[in-house]
Amino acid sequence: MTGGMAPERALLSAPELASYVAAAADGRLAMPRCVACGHVQWPPRPRCGRCGGELFEVVDVPMRGRLFSWTTTHRAPLPAFVDRVPYTVVIVTLDGVGDAHQVRVVGRWEQSGIVPDLRQDDPVTGRVETDAAGYPILLWRHRD
Repeated sequence: MTGGMAPERALLSAPELASYVAAAADGRLAMPRCVACGHVQWPPRPRCGRCGGELFEVVDVPMRGRLFSWTTTHRAPLPAFVDRVPYTVVIVTLDGVGDAHQVRVVGRWEQSGIVPDLRQDDPVTGRVETDAAGYPILLWRHRD
């Protein structure tokens, strides 16, 4: 990635992401869960969105979900992305995480260089890959 902060420096400006980045380095997806009410929330916040609690534990969450939305980029925003266009950024609603407050995450469609055939609510599965700069990237594909 060109022009961005190194992962270590980014964590200094957003320390609440440290457990996410550490889990991603191990190929896992982890999120904060409120100790008081059990609510999983993303992105991390200092207080629980459901009960106002301030204590959280970090829990692994499944990298399975349903496609909520997506957009395909056909023009590279930076020279480093020229070999990746077109690429698709997706929003996925995670299965079995949250309740009335569904948890959604942003990631990239696994295959770049093509325009994928996607439909809302498609079942998908994810994996974490680390780019050359050390940033974790959440990649999604159709479930087998």
